[in-house]
Amino acid sequence: MPNTVAVGDIMAGQRRKTLPRDLEDFISASKDGVILVAFGSYFDFLPQDVERKFCDAFTDGRNRLRVIWKMKDTDLCASADGRVKVMPWVPQNDLLADPRV
Repeated sequence: MPNTVAVGDIMAGQRRKTLPRDLEDFISASKDGVILVAFGSYFDFLPQDVERKFCDAFTDGRNRLRVIWKMKDTDLCASADGRVKVMPWVPQNDLLADPRV
């Protein structure tokens, strides 16, 4: 897949389903691309100050990319310009199969 780095034996297959409308709109609004951030369930137990540092990096004015972040606490990282979308669940394989991600 384009723009994907293989990690071990884990690779996403071809997209099987269309993306939900909110994700499709979010990705389509990006001119520079989208980063998918999914640390797994372990990240949900990190201290909030660590999560805040990640959020600050994603919302930094130097970052032109949009970010889809899989995390339980959807209220932690809200960007004023709407470049960060935090969701408790994401269709990871479908997103990784999209060449814009």
